Amino acid sequence: MFLDDPDQGGIDVGDTTTGVSGAGANQFGLPNGRAAAFGDQFVNSGFRATVQIPASANGAGHLLVAPRSLAGNRLGEVAVPIAVGALTPLPRLVPMP
Repeated sequence: MFLDDPDQGGIDVGDTTTGVSGAGANQFGLPNGRAAAFGDQFVNSGFRATVQIPASANGAGHLLVAPRSLAGNRLGEVAVPIAVGALTPLPRLVPMP
């Protein structure tokens, strides 16, 4: 998962998963009921993403890009425009004495 186009200097911000393993690992997608309304070919078009957006991205419009590849060959991507608001660091937990 990239913040902005990886071919134009976008940075790696996390991982995506389709949740598919084993013999069907070449399939793209988790079940997606909303997408399925557009046809059976979209039933398994969902994915999950875990990202960490850097504070330097604060206050600007970006693309969140999930490339799709198979055996190292880039086949396509999903790009979603996002607006990054004020980012605050996670609070540090201090152990109680």
